[in-house]
Amino acid sequence: MDRIHKISSNILAGLPGKNAHQRLAPFAARLEYKIPASAQKAAVLILLYQKDEKYYFPLITRQSNHPEDKHKGQVALPGGRLDPTDQNTWETALRETVEEIGVAKDRITQIGALSSLYIPVSDHLVFPYVAFFDGIPDFEIQEQEISSLHEIDLDLLPLAENRKSQELKTTDGPVLKVPSIQINGLVIWGATGMILEEFTELLI
Repeated sequence: MDRIHKISSNILAGLPGKNAHQRLAPFAARLEYKIPASAQKAAVLILLYQKDEKYYFPLITRQSNHPEDKHKGQVALPGGRLDPTDQNTWETALRETVEEIGVAKDRITQIGALSSLYIPVSDHLVFPYVAFFDGIPDFEIQEQEISSLHEIDLDLLPLAENRKSQELKTTDGPVLKVPSIQINGLVIWGATGMILEEFTELLI
């Protein structure tokens, strides 16, 4: 648990925020958008757990045939939109994670919150959280929204060789050459990449 305590202490000491986000931003102006008052709040969760004396966290691949999902087919953190019944965005992250990947809610403990991030393409203001799962999760994915789940070795996240440029076709059509994190054949970019880049600084 020493690693968990270190992450918690680093969060409390101050977040890198924009300085980290900009390294994985798809384009320079990505962080300059004015956040509209109408932006829909959402929350995602980096859920750490220990297995075979190593730490992992899950990523999901979103279904590629969801007609209303601006991020369909992309690799993402579990999470979703704020529901009127949620008291706050932590409850959103917790509820959505339980719904999407089927983990036991009563075994999840919040470690801390990361910097919020606005996503222009879907008009969402995302609040990321870090939490610890007590035990090894028994995942059960929500197949209507998720095509697959990936267990990521935390030790692979900070490696410099996993930061690469990648040409990708965006949801709106154009092909962009974007910075990405690439682990186990997954290309992690956009908001998820930016959130994980900030998280990476908290591991050091």
